[in-house]
Amino acid sequence: MNHREATRIAAREDCMACNFPYPSEPCHYPRHRGMGGKSAGWEPQEWVALCRRCHDRLDKRNGVGSTERYLSEVTRALIEKARPAWIRRWTL
Repeated sequence: MNHREATRIAAREDCMACNFPYPSEPCHYPRHRGMGGKSAGWEPQEWVALCRRCHDRLDKRNGVGSTERYLSEVTRALIEKARPAWIRRWTL
């Protein structure tokens, strides 16, 4: 799978964290590309489908306050809960 294919798949998916109706975008998780994960690929276990707002929260691009930090942690917890089903869905 490559970036173009991952983007096409994510565009048809609801956000894994907040269930916002699509389009979503692919977000590298659990290994972020910008933090030493340049070699992170596009296999289903290496990315998740998130809306722009949740993607920003996961990557901590939502500010530095305590509320924003809490929202980042909540987003991460929601993704952890939904991720096993996501991986099963796309690897079978």
